[in-house]
Amino acid sequence: MMLQINASIARYNQKIWCAYRTQHLYKRNAECILMELSDDFEPVSDKWLTAENNNTAFEDIRLFVYRDKLLAFYNYLPLMENGEWRIQYGTGFGEVDIESGIIKNQTSLRGLARRWEEKNWSPYVYGDDLFMVTDFDPFLRVIKISYKNDAIVAGEIYISTEKTVGWKYGELRGGTPLLAKPGTTDNWLYGFIHSFLPDEKGFKRFYYYTIVRYDHLTKQIEYHPNPLPYLDEEPDEEYELLWKLSNRRDFKVIFPIGIMHHEGGVMVSFGKDDVSSYTEYFSWKRIKSFFNE
Repeated sequence: MMLQINASIARYNQKIWCAYRTQHLYKRNAECILMELSDDFEPVSDKWLTAENNNTAFEDIRLFVYRDKLLAFYNYLPLMENGEWRIQYGTGFGEVDIESGIIKNQTSLRGLARRWEEKNWSPYVYGDDLFMVTDFDPFLRVIKISYKNDAIVAGEIYISTEKTVGWKYGELRGGTPLLAKPGTTDNWLYGFIHSFLPDEKGFKRFYYYTIVRYDHLTKQIEYHPNPLPYLDEEPDEEYELLWKLSNRRDFKVIFPIGIMHHEGGVMVSFGKDDVSSYTEYFSWKRIKSFFNE
């Protein structure tokens, strides 16, 4: 039985692609899968997703399209010279070769982190440039990533001097990439982010998620004030077994990770309880309503 943890989705070359991992990072090998999906989100084909630099300890891959490239942003444990993994997260990215399933031209952004424990970053495109929000809370922080003579150049371009609006359901952290509504004349970019509380509803760790929008020019950021609902049925026998395999029975996790334009709205992919994933469709009308309540 294979775990499908934190699946990310993206549309690339007129096809839908999905990336997920099959075991937890504490085993020091993420064992990730790259899967092609049909327009009905049914599996077409799959292959192992590996890294060119052999650093296999990576997780939570966010697929994202920039120019003509399918990029993978991911969290990883740095490999030390003695062959052991450093128990300290980094954020990196590379280009996904869909034929081989190998992440190539990898770049580490670990040196740009303000807080080593915050590893959930949200990429977005504005104009023809690539950016990433590294922190939503308590301060908004943005970096820019550029290709110059086939080399990657990245650096901080903005950090807020005032704290962002607090959220009573825990510190807000990254989630999906950010997307603009097609054909719009404003500068808003939309995505879904998560938070967690150390102890809630009988679980040692409980996650929430909400929607965020961000204006690249003004650096204004807005959150929907309440957690959004998610798939939360009572686990059946098969799900209970998965939970035991995950060693995360005492967690309650909902983690938005993938987003893509789809049928006049967006399709969002979620990781659930660190054992499975699912997708949910949001129309632009519904998305806009979250900021009008």
